[in-house]
Amino acid sequence: MIVYTYSVVALDPTTRHDQPGAFFESLDEARQAVRILRNEVMRDGAEWAPVRIETLEVSPIVTSRSLVRLLNDGIASLVQRHEATETIS
Repeated sequence: MIVYTYSVVALDPTTRHDQPGAFFESLDEARQAVRILRNEVMRDGAEWAPVRIETLEVSPIVTSRSLVRLLNDGIASLVQRHEATETIS
């Protein structure tokens, strides 16, 4: 199963999937969410930090065991592969 998320580029890559975050079904949805966030941050006069959009391949949740694992350990426990897809500055 492929999902998309985003994280601040400066965030430690070894812990970023342990943080609560937003997940999306498509790359376009993730891009749109980051652009909206960037516009809100800039409108408020805050400094924008570059954000990476990531593609995550996660184990399918098809058993009660995988669901319990997700609930107890978070999404990071199901990530099989991840890659930075693009950066929005």
